[in-house]
Amino acid sequence: MRMIPDFLPLTFMIFAGLGGPAAAQQAAYNPGFRLAVVRAGGDVVQLAVWYPTRSSFFLGHRVGVFRLRVAKDAPPAPGRFGLIAISHGTGGGFLNHRSTARALARVGFVVVAPHHPGSNWQDGSRIGSRMALARRPRHLSGAITWALRDRRLGPLIDRHRIGAIGYSAGGFTVMAALGARGNLAYATIHCRRHPQDNRFCAFERLRQQREGQVGLRQGWLPRHRDRRIRAVALWAPLGAMFGLHGMRQISATILIMRAGQDEILKHPWHAHRIHLLLQRAGIRHRYVRVPRAGHYAFVTPFPLLARPFAGEANRDPAGFDRARFSRQLGQIMVRYFTRALR
Repeated sequence: MRMIPDFLPLTFMIFAGLGGPAAAQQAAYNPGFRLAVVRAGGDVVQLAVWYPTRSSFFLGHRVGVFRLRVAKDAPPAPGRFGLIAISHGTGGGFLNHRSTARALARVGFVVVAPHHPGSNWQDGSRIGSRMALARRPRHLSGAITWALRDRRLGPLIDRHRIGAIGYSAGGFTVMAALGARGNLAYATIHCRRHPQDNRFCAFERLRQQREGQVGLRQGWLPRHRDRRIRAVALWAPLGAMFGLHGMRQISATILIMRAGQDEILKHPWHAHRIHLLLQRAGIRHRYVRVPRAGHYAFVTPFPLLARPFAGEANRDPAGFDRARFSRQLGQIMVRYFTRALR
């Protein structure tokens, strides 16, 4: 897959780089939805699951403060569907990217999103820790395994059409699931050299207070590679803990989307670092910048009831329309995965 320089506008990526309107599928299904639980990585992990159905849907199913336009527990439509797993960011949740999940389900994808234990908005006990970073990829793989084994959905999934989306720390999660190996010592070194990456380094200081500094040998996170994943999209990914180790093993199709005004994982130390490492490893990929987007642009807009509690995750740079971008992002993912997993 050819490279797209990061300075090209998003519209060019949509209409030229990813195949243009002809590459898009029309919505052929309604979005079904259910909740599930799986044991993965030593944890009990909650899952949100979207899938194609012929049943009618309505705006009224509630999960906490979220009101979903889905057909709850409806029977899946007959067919042969791809599977996309979505990994949320630090302090996020399995409904954070519901607009993209819904768009994918409507064109014939099953979507499964784990609620990463210890790293979500309800439980932040492991945020930034070795345990969180080590277990997240296994949660993602466990979600894929659950979908493939599910009595209703498993027989409908094409095992050769499996992809993943990772946002922020979820981007780290997806890269680790592809075989890239993180090292906590790289984060320590990075923050000594680049203290201006202050938001990321605040998490690194918190980790050091809990776990202590680590050397290069002790800093390696466990190896994990899920060969079932064929294509991925990384949204504003965490990248400072990666080196070349494991990069050359990666065989998936990769799209990196960098937030042009990312105030949390600052340029050029995260998305751009992954881009450069993949280049050095000889891994072809696409790399694009989303102009004016802040770090939280990839999170579906919060409902009114949740906005007072969402804090900075509800804020965007001046002039950026997150609701419009969320609709656009869903269609970008439909085009991308339809083509990458065809």
